[in-house]
Amino acid sequence: MRFELCMRVFKGWDWTSNGNFCSSGSRIILGWNVDVVDLNVVAMSDQVIQTFVRFKADKKELFCSFVYAHNKYTHRRPLWDNLGLHNQLVCNRPWCVLGDFNSALNLEDKIEGSSVIDIAMREFKECVDANELVDINRSGLQFTWTQKPRGFDGTLRKIDRIMANLGFLDSFAGAHAIFQPIHGLNSKFKSVGVHR
Repeated sequence: MRFELCMRVFKGWDWTSNGNFCSSGSRIILGWNVDVVDLNVVAMSDQVIQTFVRFKADKKELFCSFVYAHNKYTHRRPLWDNLGLHNQLVCNRPWCVLGDFNSALNLEDKIEGSSVIDIAMREFKECVDANELVDINRSGLQFTWTQKPRGFDGTLRKIDRIMANLGFLDSFAGAHAIFQPIHGLNSKFKSVGVHR
């Protein structure tokens, strides 16, 4: 349903999804304006679509990985391995990794009772450090996920990120991420963007 809606709203765009790798539906639906970029899918799995993007106007190129990580940290381990392998292909060329990682990265990325770095955060941090990724400049919401159980104050976390390697930061120095609140959409339908 969402795939068909996207094609009706953004006419003339090309679309792909990782539905063939998922047990029920698509976890990631990716659309791009063919008048602005050439996009080639390099690889995909149930948690990531790896792409190579070339901007038509200025001929700049980058690798871009679109992520929607599993809820359970043990199921995210193949994603961390996948990103490490992809980093070898990238070989210091511009690379951006964005999406829903379903885990906080740092202690300041969560507001809840525990101030402990758990195994999920540790494994995510190890992946980010091993691939030499950093958050790009951003504005908007700090916390992108909330849960309010009955009788408690609730939990806030930053689980959506846009990170890049040094090659990306050098080539796209003005890149800026904007995290906007979701209005009127199912909270599982997310859109993140990079302005350059």
